[in-house]
Amino acid sequence: MDILLGRKNVNPDKLDNKGRAPLSFAAERGHEGVVKILPGRGEVNAEKPDNSGQTPLSHAEKHGYYRVVALLESHKPVTPSTI
Repeated sequence: MDILLGRKNVNPDKLDNKGRAPLSFAAERGHEGVVKILPGRGEVNAEKPDNSGQTPLSHAEKHGYYRVVALLESHKPVTPSTI
């Protein structure tokens, strides 16, 4: 996979006709290895919703892939809380 992602003509965040990116498919199917690699790519948005409003995280939660959920949550941006 690293060889494929290293090619300049490969877009790891390319959407299908329903607005779903490869990360959504990997999360929905529980592919932990792919979920570990893709969010580390600068152009991959781990929180991008598809046309129906579902995110990679919501797909993983719906199908019970809790290790994938944990991986995706670790890629969420941290925002400072206000007191």
